Amino acid sequence: MGEPAGKRLGSARDTARLVARLDSAYTARLGLGVYGSARLKIWRACGSVVFNLGARGMRVGDLAEYSGGACVLPRTPIWMIFAAAAGGCGWWLAAGRWSVAGGWLPSLTGTFWIEFNYSTRRPSSKRPVHKKRRTGSYVLPTTKLVGQAMERNMNDVWSWLLNDEVSCIGIYGMGGVGKTALATHVYNQLHEKLGMFHPVRWITMSQDFSIHALQGRIAEVLDLKPLDENDAMVRTGELLTELNVKKKGFLILDNLWGHFLPDQVGIPLRTDGWKLILTTRSLEICRKMDCQRIIKVEPLSEGEARDLFIDRLGRGGALYPEIAESIVKECDGLPLGIMTMARSMKGVYGEYRWRDALLELRRSKAGPSDMETDVFRVLEFSYAQLKNSALQECFLHITLFPKGKIILREDLIEYLIDEGIVNEMGRRHGRFDRGHTMLDQLEDASLLEGSRDDEDYRYVKMHDLIWDMAWKILNESGGAMVQAGAQLTELPGVRLWREDLLRVSLIENRIENIPSGFSPMCPRLSTLLLCRNYKLDLVEDSFFQHLIGLKVLDLSDTDIEKLPDSICHLTSLTALLLGWCAKLSYVPSLAKLKALEKLDLSYTGLEDLPEGMERLKDLRYLNLDGSGVRVLRSGILPKLSKLQFLKLHQKSEVVLSIRGDEISRLYHLETLECNFRDLDDFGFFQSGRRFSQIACKVTVGRPSFSSLEDLNYTRPKSKIIKEAWFYDLMIDNATSLSLYFITKVVFVSCQNMRSLCPSYVFGGLEILHLDGLIILETLFEVQGQGLGFSPSELGCSAVFFNLREMVIHKCHGMKVLLSPWLIHKEPSKSCLLGRLEVIVVEDCYNMQEIMVSDEHSSPFRSFDKLRVLVLKKLPNLKSIYPARLKCDSLEEITVGDCPQLTRIPIAISPSLKKIEVDPESLLNTVDNVS
Repeated sequence: MGEPAGKRLGSARDTARLVARLDSAYTARLGLGVYGSARLKIWRACGSVVFNLGARGMRVGDLAEYSGGACVLPRTPIWMIFAAAAGGCGWWLAAGRWSVAGGWLPSLTGTFWIEFNYSTRRPSSKRPVHKKRRTGSYVLPTTKLVGQAMERNMNDVWSWLLNDEVSCIGIYGMGGVGKTALATHVYNQLHEKLGMFHPVRWITMSQDFSIHALQGRIAEVLDLKPLDENDAMVRTGELLTELNVKKKGFLILDNLWGHFLPDQVGIPLRTDGWKLILTTRSLEICRKMDCQRIIKVEPLSEGEARDLFIDRLGRGGALYPEIAESIVKECDGLPLGIMTMARSMKGVYGEYRWRDALLELRRSKAGPSDMETDVFRVLEFSYAQLKNSALQECFLHITLFPKGKIILREDLIEYLIDEGIVNEMGRRHGRFDRGHTMLDQLEDASLLEGSRDDEDYRYVKMHDLIWDMAWKILNESGGAMVQAGAQLTELPGVRLWREDLLRVSLIENRIENIPSGFSPMCPRLSTLLLCRNYKLDLVEDSFFQHLIGLKVLDLSDTDIEKLPDSICHLTSLTALLLGWCAKLSYVPSLAKLKALEKLDLSYTGLEDLPEGMERLKDLRYLNLDGSGVRVLRSGILPKLSKLQFLKLHQKSEVVLSIRGDEISRLYHLETLECNFRDLDDFGFFQSGRRFSQIACKVTVGRPSFSSLEDLNYTRPKSKIIKEAWFYDLMIDNATSLSLYFITKVVFVSCQNMRSLCPSYVFGGLEILHLDGLIILETLFEVQGQGLGFSPSELGCSAVFFNLREMVIHKCHGMKVLLSPWLIHKEPSKSCLLGRLEVIVVEDCYNMQEIMVSDEHSSPFRSFDKLRVLVLKKLPNLKSIYPARLKCDSLEEITVGDCPQLTRIPIAISPSLKKIEVDPESLLNTVDNVS
């Protein structure tokens, strides 16, 4: 093979050169994964700076910090000259510009990643090489930093984090002053800029701090194996070893109440290793933690406090400036109090109401006071302004969870439904809508903080000071005992189990057993939460003897093997939650629990359904996913006629199949996950009169392992999501499956399929995954390929306009992915794939072209929505598209093991965040070399 225009630099083991023109007016980041003995040379085009990066990394002048695979450079309108690998044996430096779709790389205005992975390590061939990246951390909810001092604090902390001499930073100040807000901004910035290379983890500390608990939390957030429970020295050594393997990372400990020596915990703080950021109310703790840098967060000045109040109040902020200024003064410059008070007064226009609010604040201030007490008054005022008692109950219910916990919204709403706080009659979906509305109202009142993860799941978190206030109100009512996350090893003493208790929360402790003879006298107790006591393996019969009013019992995520027979006498029970009790093998008869509405037996060791199930006439929720139950006795489901939620396991060694005609008789069903043995049962289900109103995820056939099971780049946008997986079915195509209303379709190992189907079968399809269809030749047949209708007819109906994600894996018969008629676009017509966001093609031996053109094709094709393009293990791929592609939304390009691919014809946009290239499959030539 001939050399490309340019100069040969040598083998990949010796050197590789990337030339970048740097403009100090901008900042950008290049992430460079360097492994083994390979060396990477980066050269500034003007010639004034030349530096090398070895496999371990080194400090690089004033331009860059390199550590463990990350290189941070001043941002550039970057023109890259980088080389191609000739069969993986060498690197080449082109003499001109790197051509992308025949032009220069434009200025990059966002974060930009390029990864070169040329280690000797090879990805396993048993799974797809590319999986959606999961960091194990989340972007945390936070508020805008207010005040010049806070901006300086942020800049100082960030500069210290980049300073090799600083490994421990302390942030201190009074409650509500903004310590956590500052720390969350630091965390989110670390997560965004360095999270791809180093772990960035957040841990909220509890007042009953212990080294044992902290070690457990660190292991949990870093997804490490469980630590030794008995020997403290071994436990510390295990954690130290694991963190040393990761070499570098960032731990943020929020609300620290005691000090410790990092070495005693197993945190290897050093100049080039792990760094620790902590927030606390005590300067003394910062000093005892040996923080090299310490920041005190001060209250806002009068002007900053007034500006924040007006900003959060919005319109109407200047109606009564004198009263508003007096209210702000009552908040003592604490941002939490100011924001919460502003939310409470938003939309309040009567002057008398403003005067009354000020009077209430001043009245509650009578007596000795300090700033933190004063902010409590503001928070209690905001709580009192909540519109109804159900909203107040919702707010107080969050204190049943451990302090500082980030809670998935859906999980919280499930509890609110179980408790009857969300008690909307009728549809389950309506209850969830009501629950989300209530949480939105609490967020609007600044009493909750909201966030989303990278898969768009929503979470809530309560500020520590607001949690303290809510717990104070709940405790004063005398109806609750909350010791969640308190590291208890045994139940609280009998004298704490008062007769007037309504709720008890012992979530996330280390209780091991409930001994014989322990029988609390709590006849009014309605909620008992013992979940996530992972060592709890024994609950004696006597425990439930006097809990006759119990309605919600949560024993999920415990080690219990047997549920005591006394559970049968809890006739008021409406929710019994036993999910993830992997050792649970016995549940007594439930025949007497006629009030039961929710039963969760997911991921338990049960092999048979409990006796008496058919008598649970009010049951609305049944979850058997992942359990060992092998048979659902015929006739049981129709007797559970009020079921709204039914989830049965689908993808384990034990497959529980159900009959389609029985499902079709559940007239109240809204959510379904199950397996149908064959297409006949699936057809019965589809023919049901309520099929269109059921959100479902069903499998058909005998589920087997698929590498695509957990692969999700997008979430369907349809309100009612319908997902269907077809395994190992002897079908030629999907024509007979009536999939028009299905949003996600997956075919796995259907060996007879030569084409997917005629295009009209899919109308609402958003996500399409194909795995192991080894003789599949084409996706959709058109005229000239077996059917009698023309591409123009298809173009008019735009039947693929909803398709957003396409993943193809191990379809070795395919040579072309997208035919011309699928991407053809005339001025008066829309491209059939106009909403396509993700294209992933992996391990397809004969794939030669991703998109092909014809005489109607434009020399420049636009895919405005495309975000992700992944091409892996395609040994015969020669072309992505013969002309140029314009992808304004493209964020990620991954190319690996595509030795015949000669160019990437994409005009790269500012939205690009990552290019991942395996140098052994780099492009052989660089176009338009000057």
